[in-house]
Amino acid sequence: MHNSATAFGASSLLVLYRQQGQGLHSSNKMSGLICRKNPNGQSYTSLGVITKGTVIEVNVSELGLVTPGGKVVWGKYAQVTNNPENDGCINAVLLV
Repeated sequence: MHNSATAFGASSLLVLYRQQGQGLHSSNKMSGLICRKNPNGQSYTSLGVITKGTVIEVNVSELGLVTPGGKVVWGKYAQVTNNPENDGCINAVLLV
């Protein structure tokens, strides 16, 4: 079985979009992508396979996102919107 998470190495190019086109569009090389839920099954989730529709946890502290209270956001969830095994990068929409 092809494990996409290891195929991308320790850091992957991740393009983040905010839902409904609200401002954030950035291309960053990010590390520590953690597969939280893969819609193709629990075995894909436990293996860390990243496919279209997978919910991943990303470290967005370097993007400078802050909460209304002034705290820096360090981890958020995003949903993959492309097929990373075909494209060589991960496009994702931030989930709020």
